[in-house]
Amino acid sequence: MNKTVTALLISGFITFLMAACGPNYFESLVTKDSDEYHMEQARIYVDQKKYADAEASLAKVEGDSNEKTLLLVGSKLGKVGLSLWEILLDVVDSLANSSSSGSGMEQVFNVFSDTLFGTGDERDEKLLALNESIELIKGAPEQNSKMEAFRCFLSGIYVLPVVNDGTTAMVNVTTALNSLESSVSGDGSSSDQCPGLDAFQAAMTGLETVRNGLDFIIQQTGDCELLSFLSDSGDLNAMSERLKKFVDAADQGCPTVTCDNDILCEALQLGCVAELLDTSSAVAGDGTVDQCELVYNCTTAGTCF
Repeated sequence: MNKTVTALLISGFITFLMAACGPNYFESLVTKDSDEYHMEQARIYVDQKKYADAEASLAKVEGDSNEKTLLLVGSKLGKVGLSLWEILLDVVDSLANSSSSGSGMEQVFNVFSDTLFGTGDERDEKLLALNESIELIKGAPEQNSKMEAFRCFLSGIYVLPVVNDGTTAMVNVTTALNSLESSVSGDGSSSDQCPGLDAFQAAMTGLETVRNGLDFIIQQTGDCELLSFLSDSGDLNAMSERLKKFVDAADQGCPTVTCDNDILCEALQLGCVAELLDTSSAVAGDGTVDQCELVYNCTTAGTCF
C-alpha cells in the first residue's frame, strides 16, 4: 500500500484529534454568538466526550468547513461508542506491529473485526452512525486527499459487519424457502397456496438491508486509492476478501434454471415466490447486485459471504 496514502489517513486523524483537544483559549477573545466560539466549544465537548453538547454547539455554527464536518463525525461516532481516538490507537498499534502480515492499510484493516460493533440495537446504532458519517465526509465543502482517505477508511470498516449480516440473512432466506416448499398447497402459484410466504418475505427484508449496505460500500469504495488492494490478484486481508467474494459470486444475473429434486431450486420456481423477485433488471457482471441475484446465487453456504 502506498505509504503516502497511509500517512494522509493518520495525518487526518491527528489533525482532527489535535483540533478537538485543549482548553478554550479563545473564549474571552471572541463573541459568544460567533461561529468561532461555538466551534471552540464543540472541540472542548468532543475532548470531554460530551458528544450531545458538541452537536448542540455545532448546530449553532452557520458556516461550513471541513473542521466542522470532522467534529460532527467525531460526535456522531462518539455517541455510539466508536471513539476516533480509540480507532487511531488501534491503527497505530497495527502499523507498529512488525509481526502482522501485510503492510500499510492491509495491516490496518486486519485490526478490525465484527466484535467492534456489538449486537442488537447497539450494532444497528453503530452501523447507522458509521453510514451517516461517511455521507457527512462525502459532503464536506472541501474535498481533498485527507478527507477522501478518512471516508474510504470508514467505508472499509463498514464491510465486515455488513458481510457478516449477509451470512445470517442468507441462512434465514434458505430456511424460509425450504419451509415454503414443504408447506405449499397446489402448484404454489399464488400467496393463498403458500402459507410460509410471510417468513420468506421477512427474510427478504433482512436480505435487502444487507444488499443496500453492500451497494453503499461498493459505491463509496470505487474511487478509493486507500482501498485499491480490493482488486489485487494477490493476498487480500479479511475485509477485502469478503467484499470481492461477494461481488464475484453474486453478480451473475438471475437465470432460469432446471431443477433436479433440489428443494431450494423448486421453491424459487413457485409463482408466489416469483412475484416477489424481480429478475428483469439483473445483469451479470454489471457491478450491481440485485436482490434476486443474492437469492439465486448465494443460497449455497459460503458462496457469497
